[in-house]
Amino acid sequence: MRFNFDDESVQDVGVRFPKLDLKKDEVARVCAITPYFDVTIRHWVDRVGYVHCHGLKSAKSFADLVDMEKNPKVEECVMCAMSLRQDTKDMVNLPMRHAATYVLRYHTDTRGNLLHGQLGYHLEVWLLSNKKYKEIISLQKEWGGLQHYDLELTCVDNKYKNFDIGLKKEALWEKSDKEIQKKIIAYVKEEIEKYPLTVCLGEDIPEEMLKRRFEVIRRKNYPDEDVDLGVSSMGSEELSDSIVPQTTVPQDDPFKLTDTGGEIPSAVTEEEKAKAQEPEKGSSLDDLIPD
Repeated sequence: MRFNFDDESVQDVGVRFPKLDLKKDEVARVCAITPYFDVTIRHWVDRVGYVHCHGLKSAKSFADLVDMEKNPKVEECVMCAMSLRQDTKDMVNLPMRHAATYVLRYHTDTRGNLLHGQLGYHLEVWLLSNKKYKEIISLQKEWGGLQHYDLELTCVDNKYKNFDIGLKKEALWEKSDKEIQKKIIAYVKEEIEKYPLTVCLGEDIPEEMLKRRFEVIRRKNYPDEDVDLGVSSMGSEELSDSIVPQTTVPQDDPFKLTDTGGEIPSAVTEEEKAKAQEPEKGSSLDDLIPD
């Protein structure tokens, strides 16, 4: 395809999706309307963005994900290897665990009140830090299915997207009449097909493409040195002289207590979604799980 140089539609937009975001002191009312999360291990790569760790291929359980943060898979993942080398650690971050889920966000003012008293809404993707999804799991454990309760989020730190979480003892969408509920469920089901959580969490980029990216960056940073990544055959023993201190991750992670009914891998499979607990109040929330 051919475009003019002044064509404003030509831009590198990357992965775009409706991400939950608030300004400082803003209050939002949302409902975690789908009964599942997706979890991944990802790296931040310079001038690329978030990329799924290649070590995920061998992960079979949530415990494996926790271990990947503590013990990067240097023999399986070029990003893990590069994140531990002193001369390339600035190009890619250490592997970190992140989660995402869908929320139905109501149209409110900045204090969380419905606009004009009307039930307006749209779907957003909530990217969760370890701390925040532990809070969500704690609420889930105490109250049961969160799709039956709204959450009030107050932004206390815009830079780090830190929200205080409060629980409302009802879900506005469930208080609406049956026809509106059906309309909302149909809308959510259509929207989640557009924005798979695994795509929102990061990109899948082949090793060779990443190695070429690292070579370009390293040539700029170290123009007088030979560039020989050799990471595909690099073992942990060879990295011992250039290891960067890592953050310790606690083993007793409560995330496995979600209402999906089991341990959560890097991306929720169709089989696992099908095992999610049915709503306690009889709403057709199982329709929100993609076929």
